Amino acid sequence: VNVSDEGVAQNNPLTRKLNKLLEVRLDNDRETLEALKSLSEFFTENNIRTRRNLRGDLEKRSLAINEQFLQSFGDVKASLDALCTDMSAMSTACQGMMSRLQATRSQTDTLMSRSAALRAQAQKLDERQKLAGAFLHAFQLTPDELQALRTGSPGDDRFFDALSRAGRIHADCKLLLRTSQAAAGLQLMEAMAAHRETAYERLYRWLQAQWRAPGADDAAPLARALASLRERPVLWGYALDELANARRACVVRRFIDALGPMEARSRDPLRYVADMLTWVHECAAGERQLLGQLLGDAAGDADALLGRVTQGLCGPLRLRVEQVAVGPAGPLMLHRLRELLRFYRDLSLGPLAACLADLATLADRMLANSLTCHCGQLLDKGELPPGDLGAPESLRRLLSLVREMLSCGDGRLAPLPQRQLDVPALLQQVLEPALEACQLSASRLSAADGATYLANCAQLAHSTLAPFECTEPWLERLEALAQHQLGLLSQEQQAALLSQLGLSTPVRLLGQGPLATLPGCDVLALRTAGSRLARLLEDGFPLPLGQLLASSGHRRILRATTLAALCDVYAQLHAAVHDPANGYPDPSLLLPVPPEEIRAKLLPVQSS
Repeated sequence: VNVSDEGVAQNNPLTRKLNKLLEVRLDNDRETLEALKSLSEFFTENNIRTRRNLRGDLEKRSLAINEQFLQSFGDVKASLDALCTDMSAMSTACQGMMSRLQATRSQTDTLMSRSAALRAQAQKLDERQKLAGAFLHAFQLTPDELQALRTGSPGDDRFFDALSRAGRIHADCKLLLRTSQAAAGLQLMEAMAAHRETAYERLYRWLQAQWRAPGADDAAPLARALASLRERPVLWGYALDELANARRACVVRRFIDALGPMEARSRDPLRYVADMLTWVHECAAGERQLLGQLLGDAAGDADALLGRVTQGLCGPLRLRVEQVAVGPAGPLMLHRLRELLRFYRDLSLGPLAACLADLATLADRMLANSLTCHCGQLLDKGELPPGDLGAPESLRRLLSLVREMLSCGDGRLAPLPQRQLDVPALLQQVLEPALEACQLSASRLSAADGATYLANCAQLAHSTLAPFECTEPWLERLEALAQHQLGLLSQEQQAALLSQLGLSTPVRLLGQGPLATLPGCDVLALRTAGSRLARLLEDGFPLPLGQLLASSGHRRILRATTLAALCDVYAQLHAAVHDPANGYPDPSLLLPVPPEEIRAKLLPVQSS
C-alpha cells in the first residue's frame, strides 16, 4: 500500500510541479528571477486570499497590458494611415511632375542641342582668340615698344629692348614664309623692317649728337648703340667715321692746350720732346681703352680707329720735333732724341708710328751730319802729337762723346738688334776718321815714336769701348792695331839695343862666312860687346823706347817680346862665336855670359 501510494503521489501533476519547482536553481534562471521581481512589485501581501486571487490578478494585469498595447498600436496605425495618405498624394504629385518634366524635356531637346553646339563653337573661338593673341604677342610690337622706337630716347634700355625684339620678330617671320602663312609673314617682315630702319636712323643721329657733345663719358649706352648699328654696315661705317673725327678733334684740342704748360716749364729741348711724346703715348692709351669699351671685341676696328684718331696729333707733333731736330743741337742730344723717338715708335700704331719713324729717321740723319761736322771741326786742325806721345786732345774729346752716347740711358731703350746696328755705325763714323788722323800724324814721326803714339791712341780707344756691348769688332780691331804697333816698337827697340851693344854687324852677317874674317866682327868688337852686355845686365837692361807707352800692360808686353827676341839673337851669336868654323880663338873670353844666364836674368818667368 505504501508503495502504491508513493507511485500515485509521483504521478500527481501537482507533485511533479512542486518537485520541479523545488529542484529549480533560481540563481541561474534569469527569466524566473525577472518574473519574481515583477511579481514583487504588485504582490505585496502574501496571504491565502491573495494567493488564491493571484492567477486572476495576473490575468487582469496581462489584460491591462494588452489593452495598453492595443491603444498604442491604434495610435501607430492612425499615424501610418495618415502617412500612407500623404505618400499617395505625393506619389500623385510626382507623377504629375514627371509627366510635365517629360513634356518639358521633349520640348527643350532642340534648345539643348543648339546650346551644346554654341558652347563647342564658343570654345573653339576662345582657343582661336588665344592663338591669335599669342600670335600677335609673338609677331607684333606692343604700343609701349612702338613708342620707345619712335619717340623714346635711343640711349635707354627700353629703346634697345624694343629694337632687339623687333629683330627677333623679323627673324621669326622667316619661319612663317615656309608655312601657309607666308603672306602674313611677309607683311610682318616689311613692318618690322620699317620699324628697325627708323630706329637705326634715330640711333645713328643720336650717336652723332653724342660724339659732338662735350662730356659724353658714359660708354655703356654708346657701346650698346654701336653694337646695334653693326646690323647696318653703312650706318656702322658712318658712325665710326663720326667717332674718329670727334675723337681726333678732341685729342688735338687737348694736345694744343697741353703744349702751353710744356713750353713754359721746359727749357731743355729734349725734355720738351719727351713731355710731348709722353703725353701722346698716354693719350693714345686712354683712347685705346675708350675705343675698346665702345667697340667690344672688334679689336681690328679699334686699332684702325685709333690710328685715325691719333693721326691728328702727327701734324703739330712733327712740326715741333722737326724744329728741335734741325735746331742747334749737338750729337749727344740728337742721339738721345733719336732713341727716344724710336722707343715711342715701337709703342705706337698706324699713322702715329709712321710719323715717329719719319722723325726718328730725320734725327738719325741730323745725328750723322752733326757727327760729321763735329769730327771735322776737331780733326781738320791737323793737331800734332803731344810731347809724351799720348792720345791727342781731339781723340780724347771724340772718345768722351762716344762714351756719353753709349752710356746714356736713352741708348739702352733700343732693342739689342737695333743697338747691334747703331753702335758699329757710330764707331765707324767717329773712330774711323779719328784713327786715320792719328795715323797721319804718326807718319810725321820716327818709326819708334809713331808706333808708340798709335799704340797709346789704340789703348785709350780700347779702354773707352771695353765696358760697352756691341763693340767687340772694334775692340778686336784696336787690339790688333796696338799689338802691331808694339811689334814694330819691339823691332825698333831690338835694333837700338843691338846697336848700343855693337852687335848689329855680327848679327846681320851671321851665316855669310867665317865671322872672324868679316869687317866689324873682329875679336875686339866682340869683346867690347860682351863688356857692354855685362854693364846692361847690371843696370837691369832698361828699354828707353817703352817709357812713353801709357799702358803698363803694353810696357810689359814690349819688354817681354823685346828681351825674348834679344835672347834668341844672343843665343845664335853665342853659338856662332863658339863655332870653330868662324875662326875665333878662345871664344869664351869674347862672350863670357852664356845664353842661359842671360835668359834667366832677363826672363825669369820664362826660364823657370
